[in-house]
Amino acid sequence: FVTPNPVTINLPALTPGTYDFILSVRNSSTGCLSGEIPFSLTVNAPPPTPVINQTGTLSAFNNCIGSPSAAQSFTVSGTNLTDDITINAPAGFEISQVAGSGYSSQILLAQASGLVADHNIFTRIAASATGTPAGNVTITSTGAAEQDVAVNGTVHDLPVITLGTVDPVTASATTFTLPYSGLSSGTFYYSITTGSRAMPGFSPVNGFTLNPSPISVIIPAGNPG
Repeated sequence: FVTPNPVTINLPALTPGTYDFILSVRNSSTGCLSGEIPFSLTVNAPPPTPVINQTGTLSAFNNCIGSPSAAQSFTVSGTNLTDDITINAPAGFEISQVAGSGYSSQILLAQASGLVADHNIFTRIAASATGTPAGNVTITSTGAAEQDVAVNGTVHDLPVITLGTVDPVTASATTFTLPYSGLSSGTFYYSITTGSRAMPGFSPVNGFTLNPSPISVIIPAGNPG
């Protein structure tokens, strides 16, 4: 019979090394046998598998609409890499290698000689997010198993309050009132500070529980204006 060229030989599972073989050919019609032709085969160890290491989990985020949330972090490193590590944040989230700045949707960690040292990856809800964003921060590199970090959170609406008319008071008054409307149910706290025409002697109010309308504010003595 005629064999294909080249000849394919099935091999058992092999340990890396060099193996010797001898090839001979016999003519099927004459029975004549060729001389022995020695050859060798080198079996190399398979390349090491690229590995991404990720440690740390993130708890649920919370923020107020229009502002980013507080950041949380996890750690990423890699070994036996053939390509850089790419980290992508899902919609509504952003990532950085610095806690207070440099946030974006993607980070690239460059490998050197197949290695990426430990990097802290800071994650937060973006200021532009709304609702209840959720998903996975994905960590990938060619040939390595993808690592995912689950993220979720809630973006809270800002309190909306509408002030009514602030009635004038006499110079002898000790309080004035602020009628308001518009807040939904819940517990709220209020603060009052002075503006450009500050009332002498007025002490700012901070973190007081907001009771039903109106708010009563104490006036320092002797302050017509």
